[in-house]
Amino acid sequence: MTVQQQVCNRIINMSDEGAAFINQVINNMNPVFLMGETAIEYDKTRIDVSKRIGIGKNIIEDPENFDKWNDEIADLFEGVTI
Repeated sequence: MTVQQQVCNRIINMSDEGAAFINQVINNMNPVFLMGETAIEYDKTRIDVSKRIGIGKNIIEDPENFDKWNDEIADLFEGVTI
């Protein structure tokens, strides 16, 4: 028996509320993007992602001392006592 068949058998034997919940979870796994007034299902052929990287260029800047606390933060995560 495949995993899909096992899941289908479990859903068939559920209450209506349980099956509705599973349906909602499955629907939430499919991302929906809002474009203007309408929502569309995620479709790689319809959404241009070629320009995503770098859209904050000259808008978002790193502070001069961004890496100043790296060692201290690493010590916190590693449990090093000071």
